[in-house]
Amino acid sequence: MSRSIIRNNKHLPGQAIVEFALTIPIMLLLIMLTVDFGRAIWYYNAIANAAREGARYGIVKSHSDAEIINTVLQKSTGVPLSNSNVTITRSGTSPNGSIKVSISYNFRPITPLVSNLIPGGQINLRASSEMSLEQ
Repeated sequence: MSRSIIRNNKHLPGQAIVEFALTIPIMLLLIMLTVDFGRAIWYYNAIANAAREGARYGIVKSHSDAEIINTVLQKSTGVPLSNSNVTITRSGTSPNGSIKVSISYNFRPITPLVSNLIPGGQINLRASSEMSLEQ
């Protein structure tokens, strides 16, 4: 009986190829989703950090909006931001005032299949930081 089992296994060499062909598209999709999801989280963390650094820069001394935007653009490592992505809102004056730096960025996945799964092909990432003015 054991010889017939061994003999039958030798007659199925194409089974592994068929199973591989059926599972590889799902595996590749999961890998692409993981890569793009990781990139989106990294971009969000980068713009959140840039907003926080911009707000901190704005409260220490009386800096202009252009100086704060320049700081935000310098701190947004690896994210291609422009001036139009950054919004600065001031409320009140020192010591009771505050400054809010908001950043909005349209993230586009690098894999075409993933971008087709997302409505509009992009994700709008938004981060903001609000801090009280220092005296």
